[in-house]
Amino acid sequence: SGNWDGPLYNKNNFYLYHNQATGQFEYIPYDLDNTFGIDWFQIDWSTRNIYSWAHPNETRPLYWRILQVPEYRDRFSFYMNKIVQEVYTEAAMFDRLDEIKALIQPYLVADDYYTYDYGFDLQDFSDGFEESLPYFHTPVGFKPFISQRRTATLNQLDLNDIEPIVSQLTNNHPNEAQAVTIQAFIEDDQGVASVEVCYQLDGGSVNCTPLYDDGQHLDQDAGDGWYGAVIPALGQTGVLTYYVQATDLNGNDGREPVCGTREVFVGSAAVSLAINELMASNDATIADEQGEYDDWVEIYNLGNTSMYLGDRYLSDNPDNPTKWQFPDIWIEPGEFLLVWADDDVDQGELHAGFKLDADGDFVGIFDSDANGNGLIDGVDFGPIGADEARGRLPNGTGPFQAVNPTPGASNEPVAVLETPDGALVPYRIYPNPTRDLVYLQAGKALAEMREVLLLNALGQIVGRREWKDQAIFDLSELPAGFYFLSLRHADGYQDLGRIVKE
Repeated sequence: SGNWDGPLYNKNNFYLYHNQATGQFEYIPYDLDNTFGIDWFQIDWSTRNIYSWAHPNETRPLYWRILQVPEYRDRFSFYMNKIVQEVYTEAAMFDRLDEIKALIQPYLVADDYYTYDYGFDLQDFSDGFEESLPYFHTPVGFKPFISQRRTATLNQLDLNDIEPIVSQLTNNHPNEAQAVTIQAFIEDDQGVASVEVCYQLDGGSVNCTPLYDDGQHLDQDAGDGWYGAVIPALGQTGVLTYYVQATDLNGNDGREPVCGTREVFVGSAAVSLAINELMASNDATIADEQGEYDDWVEIYNLGNTSMYLGDRYLSDNPDNPTKWQFPDIWIEPGEFLLVWADDDVDQGELHAGFKLDADGDFVGIFDSDANGNGLIDGVDFGPIGADEARGRLPNGTGPFQAVNPTPGASNEPVAVLETPDGALVPYRIYPNPTRDLVYLQAGKALAEMREVLLLNALGQIVGRREWKDQAIFDLSELPAGFYFLSLRHADGYQDLGRIVKE
């Protein structure tokens, strides 16, 4: 994008965030207006060398020190090449620019104040996508800048063979009777030959097992660069340490962590409590007693006896296991208990003193003080969209995955619609039960508009909507009871699911 108003040249508009989960620092930019050719220094940002982008007369350690390490310089080159080959192309960027232009232009026409900004008029707005403008700081248009920046980058690239890059390690938090699941994202310029995880329990013998990118080992989709392994239950408690190592087709090795290992506490299976389901961005799925849509965590007793919760804890930080203590209650066998993660303990005894982060977080159940606050069950989860749930299938013991939201009830797999071309599109119906509005949300937009019918228990049509990505039905005027959504297609109808109107 040619951004110079960040840490590298102008030393501006960025944060360094210390990620508490990984221990690493992350760079967060903001205020990206000085990009795509905007210039105040009489510098041609469309051709500036990517290996000398930073300010030449001021210290910029985040840039120069990284590029002084050959391994990191080669990784930088690898990612720059990946960007210009796969993302920063004229075909993709120009089409997107045209979409943005068409979206903005009608509003500029209606904006009486638009021309107050440097004297730009509507013609300047249109011309700026294709050519330079007669103003000091706009020497090149959007599209010419992209073409020139891409060409210059390709000419400047110094590509060398890299070691496999192992990143984004994730694992579950099992007890002694549960399998250990490990995932990692692997990248390489020559192709990956093998990936393995090497682990040991309490400093014992080291065992290594392969990770696979076949869609069958909790590794997401086959061939997408995500690798996974499922290690059988270890049968004892303790601290599991591990690292992941990848070898490419040229025999180069890469591992994560580069030094040391990751740690996983393997808890006791004697305590039959599980984090069964959670929602980190509850916009419309279920309201609490105050009518607020807060994050929630579902606790499940998968055992055959009642479990006392009052001396145990729920926390979003494994380094602070006693963050929120359960109230003086019991959970019965097979019971699902909902805890509101809203950081508002004054609202009730089942309102925890923390919130969940929809960008990714951890939540776990920890044992009593007498038992050393050991982890009973916990889960790390990645980014979650609004009103999306993650849960165990089957309840209490299965791996965490996308599920239909069922707060306080048994988990259900995500519904999937098969399109005429054979593609599988996940969809959700929420909130369910409902008193008024219900949403039919596709995981990705369908190729063409489809008609969805709302039927009552007698099979009568009481509503219809066109559906491509989201359809909304208002049931507020309908009597309480069961309703059904049905998708009309060329060969008839397909049932999408049942709605409970309260």
